[in-house]
Amino acid sequence: MNVLIKDVPQRGFNNFIDSYNVDIRFFVPRETSCKITSSDGDLAINGLTTNQKCVTSDGDIAVANVKGDLDIVTSDGDIALSNNDGDVRAITSDGDIAAKNVLGELDAYTSDGDISRR
Repeated sequence: MNVLIKDVPQRGFNNFIDSYNVDIRFFVPRETSCKITSSDGDLAINGLTTNQKCVTSDGDIAVANVKGDLDIVTSDGDIALSNNDGDVRAITSDGDIAAKNVLGELDAYTSDGDISRR
């Protein structure tokens, strides 16, 4: 499934008052393997049992209760991992990475932030 949300160009000046937020929630079978991308927004996955990939260029990523390998990338945001059973690759260029109860190997990198594992 692909979902694309496009802004219709309008004449004149746009500012933060003219902006809008879109929240989308998908409920999928637990065995679904997802590849989620966003150019400007937060991403979250919870409770799935296969490998997952999340990429956003500007936003936080939270992954909890996943049994499978994770590939998590954001260029400007924090990454929060909790109760995951699988190997994790987590990369952010400007944010913190917090891994709590990650049972597999953790390959984490940030160029401007902290990395913690509990």
